[in-house]
Amino acid sequence: ESQGPVAALQAMKSCDTDRVFLVGEDRVLRGVLTEDRAAALDRQRAARLEETQAESIITASPDDYIEDIIPLAARTEYPIPVVDEHRRLLGEVRRGSLLACMVEGGAGGVSADVDGENGRWQG
Repeated sequence: ESQGPVAALQAMKSCDTDRVFLVGEDRVLRGVLTEDRAAALDRQRAARLEETQAESIITASPDDYIEDIIPLAARTEYPIPVVDEHRRLLGEVRRGSLLACMVEGGAGGVSADVDGENGRWQG
């Protein structure tokens, strides 16, 4: 947030993505910043992103079940950020991980993202 649109564009390029999560102090999620929006801010000579209106985004908590996450993933084009009770960004759930989990026949297919014993997302 304290960085500008140029830094956001560089981060997107280095990660080969067209969006980043915009976080504020203490990693509190403010929303998502797209490449198009960051480029527009750069053209407007915005120096910092803290005054930027970020696009709101659907979130999940570490205690959400996979069955609850799947419909959320179907409604959004972005990875789903996992946040704590203070909206601090803990991680993300990508649609590809959910699809892999479903193809594998359960939570065991995505062990890095899912606790296989109870189907809850790990923090």
